Amino acid sequence: MTTGGSPSASCVTKGRHEPGRAIIYVSNGMIYNRGEKSLWVAIRQGDNSIHFAPKENARNSFSFTRESPDVWIARLLSLDSQGRQVETLYRMKRIKP
Repeated sequence: MTTGGSPSASCVTKGRHEPGRAIIYVSNGMIYNRGEKSLWVAIRQGDNSIHFAPKENARNSFSFTRESPDVWIARLLSLDSQGRQVETLYRMKRIKP
C-alpha cells in the first residue's frame, strides 16, 4: 500500500492495479483505499487508527490500528452467506532487512 499523492503509486502498473494490492491516497481532502475493482473512503481517523467504509463495488469495511511502531492490526468486517457480520483480524508486523 502507498499513502499520499494520487493513484500513480508503485503498486499500479501501466494504469492498472496488480492483483491483490490496494493503494491509499488523498484526493480533495478525503482519504481513499482503491483495490482492483472496489473503492473505500476513510470515515474516521485518529493518531493510531483509520477506518474505511465501502464507496464503490464493495460491501465490507475495515480498519488499521497501530499497536506499536512495527505492528498494525487490520480488522475486516464482512457479511457471511446468512447476512451475519464476520470479523477477521490480521496482525501485521514490519519486516526488517
